[in-house]
Amino acid sequence: MTIIIMPNGTALHMDQELHLLTELQRDIARINKGWHPTPQDLADAPVIEHWALGGRMQPCLTGEVYGHPRLRSGTKSVTSQLHLFAPHHGYARTLSRLYRLGPPAGNEAREVPQTRRPKSQTRERFVIGDVDGKGLCNWVHRDVRGPHL
Repeated sequence: MTIIIMPNGTALHMDQELHLLTELQRDIARINKGWHPTPQDLADAPVIEHWALGGRMQPCLTGEVYGHPRLRSGTKSVTSQLHLFAPHHGYARTLSRLYRLGPPAGNEAREVPQTRRPKSQTRERFVIGDVDGKGLCNWVHRDVRGPHL
């Protein structure tokens, strides 16, 4: 599940997701230490018959990535599973890391003059949505060494 942070800061489904992830982390840590479910632990578990491994689509982000520790700047990429999405606050959290959100696909960013930022960055303003007739804007610092300039 992806947690969406609303413009007013309200997090949808945060408690539910936190509980599920805490339980998953607990089980993985216990199994890592050699524990495995006992027959009593499994007695109340649902049974899945005629099972096979499958795949399913999960929410993620796609786009050009800059400043990633393992990818070349400007690389078109697909993130790991998206867990927290807060476009009105300028960030997203995937399974593996936090991302600053730049302009979304299809939006043109307007460059704004620099003020006390590294020379390798520029500040851009972009509209990230419309709520109650008000354009919601955010600022992003972008690495200008990438191929986008």
